[in-house]
Amino acid sequence: MSARIAFYVDAGRETGFGHLFRSASVARWLRLLGADVALFIPTFDAAVFAQDRFGLSVYYADPDRFAPPEADAWVVDLEGGCPPSVARRLRPRCSVLALINGTGYQGDDPARSLADLVFYQGVTDVPKRLDWSGTSCRWYEGLSWIALRPEVLAGRVFRAQTVVQARRALGTVLVAGGGSDPTGFVPRAASALRARYGDGLRILAIIGPRAAYDADALPPGAEAVSAPGNPVPHYLEADAAVISFGMTAYELAALGIPTVAFGMSDGHREGAELLATVLPEVVQAGGATALDGVLLADQIQAALEWLVSGARFVPVVPEQPDGLGAARTATEILAALGK
Repeated sequence: MSARIAFYVDAGRETGFGHLFRSASVARWLRLLGADVALFIPTFDAAVFAQDRFGLSVYYADPDRFAPPEADAWVVDLEGGCPPSVARRLRPRCSVLALINGTGYQGDDPARSLADLVFYQGVTDVPKRLDWSGTSCRWYEGLSWIALRPEVLAGRVFRAQTVVQARRALGTVLVAGGGSDPTGFVPRAASALRARYGDGLRILAIIGPRAAYDADALPPGAEAVSAPGNPVPHYLEADAAVISFGMTAYELAALGIPTVAFGMSDGHREGAELLATVLPEVVQAGGATALDGVLLADQIQAALEWLVSGARFVPVVPEQPDGLGAARTATEILAALGK
């Protein structure tokens, strides 16, 4: 009998779509490996989007009335981690409880975690700082566990077969702000680039599928790519990227695209800073929530010039995201079920 695996995933204009895209990547691998998969999303608009985009079984889970069905495994990927209340609700409904970020604590230490598996996304020292004694929960962390969309793997193969010269000049800069870009980073960054570099720079702006603006918000001459089903070919056109930090940062890192990453929240600033400590092609440029005009242009220019100069030094590069993190995650979930 096929394993029944259910996902409970955050997504929406304010939350962003990174949780959904990485969970959908794991779900697609699970389905490829023979599992029956369903996604439950507590935002109606995001549930409709997911149904149209991924072709998976998707259900709207009203937060006030959601009664989780039984499944062999529940996988949770929520903004801010999995709260104990959600973990307690799902634990009796499955044999394996897996979390993407967050530990599902009942109290303040992981020895009381209700989860069986925890998959940390990105560079973090959180699990190593915690005392896991007394729990059977297994945790995984590192860039090789980043759950990227399958198209990134194909992009890595293409890039590996292409001679990539070290660039000292910028021809095309990609600008991206994730699926919803709630702070309007893309038009602000594109305008700053146009003001600072003029018409000599090609600006390729990715507009997310749930952004509150359209191509009219971009400066003259900027090329808009609206809601691409697969953004990877557009990533590969870029000499460098300027983005708000999120899953896009890991996708670009997997492809080796030099990236300037701004954090729109404390958590994202920390994530960008940690990623920049281990990958020489990433520069963390601070926060940009309230920056505009000259100030934003100054930060972008300084970061880009530092990035393309080759002056950065990162002492240790332990690993890189390789596009197979979602496959590894799916395999571990099935292994925990004995499948």
